[in-house]
Amino acid sequence: MADDGTQSATPQSNGATPPPPAASAGEWTASLPPDVRGHASLSDVKDVGDLASRYVKLNKPFAEQLPEKIRGEAAFKDIKSIDALADSYYNAQKMIGVPKDQLLRLPTSDKPEDWAPVYDRLGRPAKPDDYKLKVPEGFPPAEKAYAESVMAAAHGAGLSQKQFETMTGWLYERAGASIAAQRASAEGTRAERIDSLKTEWGQAFENKVAQSRAALGHYAEAAGLGDELKKAMDETGAGNHPVFIKLFNHLSRNLHEDGHLTGKAFGDTGLSSPVEAQQQINALRGDANFMKQYHNPNRRDPAHQEAVAKMEALYKLAHPDGRAA
Repeated sequence: MADDGTQSATPQSNGATPPPPAASAGEWTASLPPDVRGHASLSDVKDVGDLASRYVKLNKPFAEQLPEKIRGEAAFKDIKSIDALADSYYNAQKMIGVPKDQLLRLPTSDKPEDWAPVYDRLGRPAKPDDYKLKVPEGFPPAEKAYAESVMAAAHGAGLSQKQFETMTGWLYERAGASIAAQRASAEGTRAERIDSLKTEWGQAFENKVAQSRAALGHYAEAAGLGDELKKAMDETGAGNHPVFIKLFNHLSRNLHEDGHLTGKAFGDTGLSSPVEAQQQINALRGDANFMKQYHNPNRRDPAHQEAVAKMEALYKLAHPDGRAA
């Protein structure tokens, strides 16, 4: 009440702080920093409460900012921000306009039936036997069973014809290198064995090989094998193996003693191996009559000259390196 007894227009306070008067449109921005106060993004913000609501909404996890009906789609699983969403959208837009036959949807399983359409689109032949197996020069034609198994494996793996050619070409290349290495190794081993036999037999090598061949031919004919035995020995490499050569040489001597084999290789002019020559030398040294002629002081005696020549020839065979034992 006023002192003059009239009623005041201001209500009496009941002890509570009255709310601030509502700000008029745009007045709430007065408390903002001058450099952002007039920014266009604030033009439709009603007041501080509206600004706070919008701030909270913008800082929600990205998935929660999406409409509820698409929030759980797998396409958004790995997208964490607006920037990532924009990049994904941009990349998707680049795919628009690509011909349909150039687009593939990859299966999520490992089932062959799920991948079959993909392999077919990538150029896999319709059937395994549609592959063309190219055999390089120098290789025999591929056996039917082998070719079928290789083409079936390639078809199951989804290979195109070009991929199939690349794979089989590499396999043939490896096989060729392996065969060449084996042949080189076998040839080296064969040469070493023959060299060893040449050392053992010395000047008699060719003569004894001829004897071995004669024995081989004799037994091949006796068994009715003709050239088959010799062919088999050559194909397997046994014909060049010192063990078999020595075996048939031993058999040839028995055949010669029995009168089944004759010829120059078995005559008196046939050369002996160093071992055999040494055996003959030892035998002659034990022959008193021969040694009498050998030591005959009459150097002009034909018997003496013949004994000396025979011993010298045997020494050359027994010691081809020129050194006596």
